[in-house]
Amino acid sequence: MSVVAIPSSSLRNMHFKTLSRKVLIELIHQIIHFYIKKLGNYNLVFKKMKIHWFGFISLLLLTSFAFLFIPIDYRLYGSAIYLILTFVGLYLVNKKAKRIVLSEYGLKQDEKMWGGSEFNLYKENELKKYLESEQGLNLSKSCTKIINALNKEIENTKLTIFFVPGIFVGLFIPIWNQYAITQFKNISLMPETLTVLSVHIIGIVMMTYVISLLKFVMSDVVSLRRTRLKELVSLIEGIDMRSSDEGSEK
Repeated sequence: MSVVAIPSSSLRNMHFKTLSRKVLIELIHQIIHFYIKKLGNYNLVFKKMKIHWFGFISLLLLTSFAFLFIPIDYRLYGSAIYLILTFVGLYLVNKKAKRIVLSEYGLKQDEKMWGGSEFNLYKENELKKYLESEQGLNLSKSCTKIINALNKEIENTKLTIFFVPGIFVGLFIPIWNQYAITQFKNISLMPETLTVLSVHIIGIVMMTYVISLLKFVMSDVVSLRRTRLKELVSLIEGIDMRSSDEGSEK
């Protein structure tokens, strides 16, 4: 969608309530465009560490695919290797991301994982600067209106979600049950039973982890609009709370 810039001077001269619906919609699209292009995690961090990030994703996908073809007798060892590679890769990616956040934005992070409250506060400050300086908005009066408009935009994106996880899980469970029954049916010795059970548990953990990781990648790198809009609403709510606190202190 093309975004037509609205002169900030015109917004300074108009109260937010007096904006026409057309101008308001265009303003909301400008805010969304700014957030996606300037404040998304990919553009802020992952774009600056492509080798680490996409190397880690590729490693997980390849090892997950290879795991399917490992003989069942060796899957327990394969699972251990997979988990070790995952944790090592995650550690390297997390360490690199922290370095980028420190070198690019001067943010020291005490949390074990990169991001956290300081990084979120940085996003809030950058978004606040944009809204006040470039759009000329009085945030103490306009935050609620922006949040309401964004929530309507979120509602409009519901129909664009083509994959429903709940339906997939509901259909997958019976298939998994039948598969598990066939695996255990011909096993009579307890050690073999424990081995197969361990392999299945590790397999479930791995599948859950990979699906969660893919969901994270899809939500930021592939830019699912709905997820981005929810993140944007959360940031503006944070700005609104801080503006209210500052106003009450005065």
